[in-house]
Amino acid sequence: MWAYLYRLMSREPAIPMEFGHLGHQCLGELYQSGNLDRVLALCSSSWSPMEALVLERAREKGEKPLYTTAKMQEIIRAYQRQYQEVDSEYKDLGGEEKIEVRIPGIPIPFVGKMDRLLEHKETKEIVVMEWKFSTSTWGYCGRPNNQNVGYVIGAREKTKYPVRRLLYRLNGVYISSVDGVVPAKKKGGEGRSIFTQDPVDFDNWDIDEWYKDMMDKFNEWETYDIQGYWPKRTRSCGNFGGCQFIPLCVAPENMRETFAQCNFDVKPEDAWDKESV
Repeated sequence: MWAYLYRLMSREPAIPMEFGHLGHQCLGELYQSGNLDRVLALCSSSWSPMEALVLERAREKGEKPLYTTAKMQEIIRAYQRQYQEVDSEYKDLGGEEKIEVRIPGIPIPFVGKMDRLLEHKETKEIVVMEWKFSTSTWGYCGRPNNQNVGYVIGAREKTKYPVRRLLYRLNGVYISSVDGVVPAKKKGGEGRSIFTQDPVDFDNWDIDEWYKDMMDKFNEWETYDIQGYWPKRTRSCGNFGGCQFIPLCVAPENMRETFAQCNFDVKPEDAWDKESV
C-alpha cells in the first residue's frame, strides 16, 4: 500500500535491493555486448558511490562487508563461466522489457519489466529469463507464482508467440563464496555453485488461475480501501528481509503523516521502471 498507492520510498538506501538492481544491469549488459571487461568496468563505476556506505555500515557493525564491487564482479565472472555455453543456444531479444497486461474487470493494469527475452536458435521457442539476487536459496516457489505467470502473459502479448517457459536463475550472494563456489561445510566435501537454475513451464490452467487470482486480490484491496483499514503484521511483512514500512504501519494513526514526512520521499512517476508488481 505505502509503496504502490502512496508511492513512498525510504530516504535510506536499501543496499540489498540496490545491489540486485546493479546485478540486473550488469547481466543485461553481458547479454547485450558479450564484453566481460566492459561489464566489470560498469559494475565498478556504478557501485562506487554505494560501496562507501556499505563499508561504513560494516565497520559500524564490526562485520565483513558483503555487498561490494568485488562480490558483484565475482558473481558476473562465475555467471559467464557457467552459462555462456548454455545460453549460446539462444538469441537475445533484449532485456528490461516493459509489459502491461489489462485484466477484465480491473481498472488498473498489471505492469512490470521482464529481465530478458530469449529465442532458441533452432526451435524458435521464446522464453522469459528471470533473475533474482539473494543471500538465501529458500523461499522461492516457481509455480504457482503470479509474478512469473504475469511475465509469461506479458511476453505472449508482446511477441504474439505462445510463450510458456520461464527460465528462473537465483544468483546467490554469499560472503563465503570464492569464484562462484560456496566451500563445503565438511572437510573433503565438494563445494556448491552459487547459482540455482529452475526452468518453469506454464500451461493454460496457470493462465486461467492467474486471472482469477488477480481479480481476487483486487477485490481484497478494494475491500480494504472501502473500510479504510489495511491489515498490519501479516505473514507478508517478514518476506524478503522484512518490510521497510513496518514502523509506519504500527505507528499511531495521528503520527503516521509526520513519521512518513521525516523518513520517506514520494517516488517520481517513472520509478516503477526499477520495479515490477
